Amino acid sequence: NADTQDHFYSQLLDRVRQLPGVRAATIDGSWPLLDANGMRVQIQGQPIDQRYNALHLVDPSFLAVSGRTLRTGHFIDQREIDQHAQEMVVSEGFARRYLSGTVLGRIVHLPQFSPDRQHPLTNDAFTIVGVIKDVPVFATYLEDLPEMFVPYSVAPQATGVLLVKTATPAESLVEPLRRTVADIDKQLPVTDAMSL
Repeated sequence: NADTQDHFYSQLLDRVRQLPGVRAATIDGSWPLLDANGMRVQIQGQPIDQRYNALHLVDPSFLAVSGRTLRTGHFIDQREIDQHAQEMVVSEGFARRYLSGTVLGRIVHLPQFSPDRQHPLTNDAFTIVGVIKDVPVFATYLEDLPEMFVPYSVAPQATGVLLVKTATPAESLVEPLRRTVADIDKQLPVTDAMSL
């Protein structure tokens, strides 16, 4: 149930941010730099583009955790999380690939996005509200993948990665994090834990 998952992530982030040694915490739908939620898009008035873009399902703390910087507009904020807003931040690479001239206010459709792998979104139109700086080019296959960031609350069931910025060695937080997840939902397994 999407509402239950939305509530779970909200609780989890509140609790994780209070753990000693945690500087910032956010969530995403994929591991940063290691894999990607590959997504085709349709810019308003154009056919679906067959190239892939990376879709991130995030909350406002993504900027603090990732160290990324905003170029223009605003990043996903708490109002957008609370309202499940159909709003989107794109990377410079996305803007270069698809949009000339004005970027803010443009409409991007995600016609193939199916959060639960069965049903597409009832409304697949997202309005661009910000542009984020590209990541430096790493030696990974992600280097040419333009990125999109939307509120995780739009599709909490497609989220599954907790990202934590630490002030202490990352390994020291693995057990407290596992306990925090178990306190909220004993049935939920924590499958992988690694430092980046």
